[in-house]
Amino acid sequence: MNAERPEGSDEEQERSGLPAGSRGRRAGLERLSGSGGQRAGPEQPAGSGGQRAGPEQPAGSGGRRAGLERYGWDAGWDRVRDRFDLPGARPARVGTVGRGYSVLLGADGEVTAASDSQRSQAATSPTTGDWVLYSGEPTGGAIIDTVLPRRTAIVRRDPAISVTKQALAANVDLVGVLVGLDLPLSAARVERFLVLAADSGAEPLLVMSKG
Repeated sequence: MNAERPEGSDEEQERSGLPAGSRGRRAGLERLSGSGGQRAGPEQPAGSGGQRAGPEQPAGSGGRRAGLERYGWDAGWDRVRDRFDLPGARPARVGTVGRGYSVLLGADGEVTAASDSQRSQAATSPTTGDWVLYSGEPTGGAIIDTVLPRRTAIVRRDPAISVTKQALAANVDLVGVLVGLDLPLSAARVERFLVLAADSGAEPLLVMSKG
């Protein structure tokens, strides 16, 4: 009479191709992992569905920021926007400026928005690169409500009014001064433009071209 061998004996393990004594160790690992024989992956946050959690977004900023990042909107502009009590206004960036109107770039695409003549003569007159809040429908009747405070601004003295500065562009990070090397170099002119770029708050960059 043969003695009964316990489950997981060496004879059964040899038939399965496993080294002697390894089956019991493997079963123990499976019980610890709870994976049914699959390797346990890195722990995922609850409710993630196996996807990595992205960076935390400020409350209510996800929908507002959607479609605006391509124009430079970021979390800093979210905080500036929240300081204005204009709940129905939409943010957009000024692309071009005409007489009494501006073409805005927003989440709804290009929008033509009116700005009154009194605002156009003010220190916060909309200029290319500005972030503004506008109300009304994007398809028609849009009006610029306010210009958000600028991070940087390239300004010059208005040639028509001696005491007023005119903003040429706003919220730029880098200002390139292009100098052609096919003509005699004017050091004074280059210096003047570099000072203008540095005074804007942006980083000045001297670009030399062969012409």
